[in-house]
Amino acid sequence: MTWFNTRDAARYLGISPRTLRRWVRQGVVLHANVFGRYRFRQEWLEAVFAGKAHRAGPPTPRVKEVDGRVYRDEKGKLRLRI
Repeated sequence: MTWFNTRDAARYLGISPRTLRRWVRQGVVLHANVFGRYRFRQEWLEAVFAGKAHRAGPPTPRVKEVDGRVYRDEKGKLRLRI
């Protein structure tokens, strides 16, 4: 399991860190918030390439739990259960 910070994840996707942060706010890319910093698993980033994630438009539908460890809280933010 490979984890990326914002700069490395943006480089991996071929986009700017600013675009990646916008996608996070829109719910386009799954992420974990660790001590106030975004962290991304490689398979979550690859989902963008596979077409399983939206590149633009409205946020993904609200779900309570994804992948058993990632879930959305009451405000709709994705969180990582450790």
